[in-house]
Amino acid sequence: MENGMIVGIDIGKYNIQVSCMAPGMEDAETLTTQMGTENYEIPMCLFQKPGQKGWLYGEKARRQMHESDGIFVDSLWNGVLNNSELVLEDRTYAYQELFQVFLEKIWNLIYQCGYTKPADCVVFTTEDMNNEKIQVLREAAKSLPVDQKQVFYIDYKESFGMYATGRKKELWNHEVFLFYYQERCLKVFQLLVDQKSLPFRMKVGELDYGELEFGREELEASQQAREEMDSRFLATMEELFAKKIVSVVYLIGDGFLADWMQDSLRMVCRGRRVFQGNNLFTKGACFAGEVYTNRKKAAGLYLSRQSMTCDVRIPVCSSGEETCLYAARAGQPWYQAGISAECLIEGEEEITLEVVPSRYSENQTEQKVKLELVRFPKRPRRASRIRICVEFQNAGSGHMLVEDMGFGEFYPSSGLKWEKYFNMEIKEDPVWAG
Repeated sequence: MENGMIVGIDIGKYNIQVSCMAPGMEDAETLTTQMGTENYEIPMCLFQKPGQKGWLYGEKARRQMHESDGIFVDSLWNGVLNNSELVLEDRTYAYQELFQVFLEKIWNLIYQCGYTKPADCVVFTTEDMNNEKIQVLREAAKSLPVDQKQVFYIDYKESFGMYATGRKKELWNHEVFLFYYQERCLKVFQLLVDQKSLPFRMKVGELDYGELEFGREELEASQQAREEMDSRFLATMEELFAKKIVSVVYLIGDGFLADWMQDSLRMVCRGRRVFQGNNLFTKGACFAGEVYTNRKKAAGLYLSRQSMTCDVRIPVCSSGEETCLYAARAGQPWYQAGISAECLIEGEEEITLEVVPSRYSENQTEQKVKLELVRFPKRPRRASRIRICVEFQNAGSGHMLVEDMGFGEFYPSSGLKWEKYFNMEIKEDPVWAG
């Protein structure tokens, strides 16, 4: 079967970026609504003209807001996260509904740019991916023509890690840094690769410098601000790079668009490859999609906050032999883990869920979670069927539900159910090296 396209979508605070990879492409293409430019940011806004049902989006919506009367909806992402509603012409819209309309417009853009094959995979990325954002995006993704099991959610750190290790090995053979300077705030990501393990174990460390004194506007307006920022940034890099062999540095964000790097630029370019741009995270999402669809072998095992660090299994007996039902595998995203299965039991009075650490989870110990089947009906051996459902709230906690299914017409279900919430004892590994 021929491969389809991979789509990477970067959700910013106010703008969205989208990249695509068709079969045979070695790099992702970032799409733009402004042909002939490298302005990849599409404003997350909608506009509806009076008496019309359709919506304009992005830059067209923003222009129409100034040129004609109508309904303008801005800050879609913030509205969705706040579960907000909007009353427009006597109709109440949930921001979730409007956000889905916006995503459908983005999908039409993908088709208009020549990517007409079905999507094999969609990867959403945002700065701090958490459970709340995953739930919002999972709901929005239902409107897209893609198998929901092939929709993934990663943060900027994982996008960076996938982008960096998706390039030639000589570009990440030593230390790799990314400086993300956006809306006055500065974050530093460092790719950490344990090349002594097989496969390589990879993480991305983070330093958050918070809000700085200068943003892009101040830097463009003041020579003094540019000189001061240049001096401070030089000192920051000298401290971070001390006693390290740094092969590649990425400079990402609107703060680097102002022409202020002088001494700091000379220093960072000394013996290093330096890349500047603003679409790394959306491309990194596409590179992650290549790995998730097994189109490309991962450079190593990347453990993110969304990754299960252990196997979660339930021992059962099948055809007289012991086996295990796996609810999760180490390295699997928690939101794609879980199980719903039926099996026969032979008089067991409890179900045991085993949490088995992988060889990569150094700070985790094996656990056994027992669920007692109180008042389970007395029946002959192998005359009881149960349904076991396990789902996860995050990479460290889950819920197990067991239901008596009876045994056909001979032994009807009692309707009894047993459930238990469980936590996996995970200790954070220190990821920042120096």
